[in-house]
Amino acid sequence: MSQMLSWSNISSPLAVWLMVFFVIVFMGILIYAAIMKKDQVHDLSGKALDEQDLLLEHEYDGIKELDNALPPWWKNLFYVSLIFGVIYMLIYHTFQVWNLPEAEYVKELKEAGLFQDTTAPESPSNAKPVLSETEQKESMLKAGKQVFMVNCVACHAPDGGGAVGPNLCDEYWIHGNTKAEIIHIINEGVLEKGMISWKTMLSADRIEQVAEYIMSLQGTTPANPKEPQGIKVDKS
Repeated sequence: MSQMLSWSNISSPLAVWLMVFFVIVFMGILIYAAIMKKDQVHDLSGKALDEQDLLLEHEYDGIKELDNALPPWWKNLFYVSLIFGVIYMLIYHTFQVWNLPEAEYVKELKEAGLFQDTTAPESPSNAKPVLSETEQKESMLKAGKQVFMVNCVACHAPDGGGAVGPNLCDEYWIHGNTKAEIIHIINEGVLEKGMISWKTMLSADRIEQVAEYIMSLQGTTPANPKEPQGIKVDKS
């Protein structure tokens, strides 16, 4: 069994506890300062200013505005955030003392034997075998038959002899017997005959595979062939 992923491996435990301690202490100071002490505004000489000293000259509908400075706790929080950001950048991005979470995650996967580098070139031993032309043909016909059995048998019968749709095994064709013509019919459908368009439901590869399978039905003998429809087309 592979090792389970844990937070202790995603980041340095020391760094985590330091950051948690820092946040808790700082938030405690801010809460204490907000509860126990009211902010008092002073001028540059240190003299406390009352509300009259802070009134601005403009007035709107009897409403006056105070020239209040930002609360000290807000400014201190901003300064600490800046310092924290600089420290974080130096530790994780500049000197890379600790790894970022993504790098730690990949490291743990490697240690657990679960990491697979999809960007690395395939070695000869892992490369997919090259199929011969015959094997490729057989693979395409097999995949095409699966598509046919799922989507086409209701109208053309399992053996291609025809039902609502025409017989696909004889020499008679309504819309052409070339691979390109068959693919076009599958893509666009024949609405007046009740055949829907399959281009939004099947991928281009699936359509090519089923077209190849339909062509392979030529010359076979279905159990209950439907009467010929269309124009007779020689195999040549």
